[in-house]
Amino acid sequence: MSLPPPGPNQAYCEVSALDGGQFALPLHFFIDPPPPGPATSSPAPSLCWYIRHASDPQKHLVFDLGLRRSFERYPPAVRAFAGMCPLSVDSEFPVRDTLARGGVRAEDVTTVCLSHVHWDHVGEAALFPNATFWVGAGARPLVEGGYPAAADAVIAQDYVPLAPGRAAWLDPAAAGWAPLGPFPRAWDAWGDGSLYVVDTPGHVAGHLALAVRTSARGDWVVLSGDCAHDRRLISGEAQIAVVRDEHGQVMFCGHEDLGHAKETIEWLRRVGDEGQGRVKVILQHDVEWWEANGRGEGGAFWPGKITYA
Repeated sequence: MSLPPPGPNQAYCEVSALDGGQFALPLHFFIDPPPPGPATSSPAPSLCWYIRHASDPQKHLVFDLGLRRSFERYPPAVRAFAGMCPLSVDSEFPVRDTLARGGVRAEDVTTVCLSHVHWDHVGEAALFPNATFWVGAGARPLVEGGYPAAADAVIAQDYVPLAPGRAAWLDPAAAGWAPLGPFPRAWDAWGDGSLYVVDTPGHVAGHLALAVRTSARGDWVVLSGDCAHDRRLISGEAQIAVVRDEHGQVMFCGHEDLGHAKETIEWLRRVGDEGQGRVKVILQHDVEWWEANGRGEGGAFWPGKITYA
């Protein structure tokens, strides 16, 4: 496969899923052809991840922070979605509480990486007071100019800590980003080939994925954020839906840049196919993976971890 092979004494990470809550995902807006039957919303997870370096306890991070408890804690423009995407959050702060069940305090997390700054991935940044936030540079103007500075914005300024030194705005055009397998731009975050931040354009400005080496023998997990909202987009069984009005004008598309979104999905398809079972590609709203792993109760969820046969 095109991902780099392991070297001597290869560094790697352990990856555990975190419960970020669930919500109703209207798949007929996201995949074409849509699921059979009337247009309805399907329960979907907002998966988050806890990643630890296997030999260096100082290197650990949380990838995405899931849902807030209620739409009342989002900007007014987001609250309008409440009827379409009702939330199902089992605890006050699902990611913090899931970490705590495995003995990790939110205060001890040193890095939070956000795949992007949409409402269903940002959780409560204030719960992680000692973490540096890694965020795609393209999201910076969206956050800094967000609600309440812009009353109608769907992105809020509190999605990312804006105090000096709290956010690292990662720019894929900067030095140090290089090709990784089929992906044109990736950053070796810990400098030892164990964790790569990957530029995955198309869904929204600043979108990032993670490619995580999970063994010394050549296993990987690619955590792909919202590059795709359903596994059928990766398999080729469905295409990205574009909802048009009677005049052919686009009313809704789940991705800001459809061309780049299609290209990114093709990169994910390639890396999964090349891996021949040694590369797991997981979506942040991956209903199939979520159900196969006990809807949050399986062994891949913290304090368990993803394993290979």
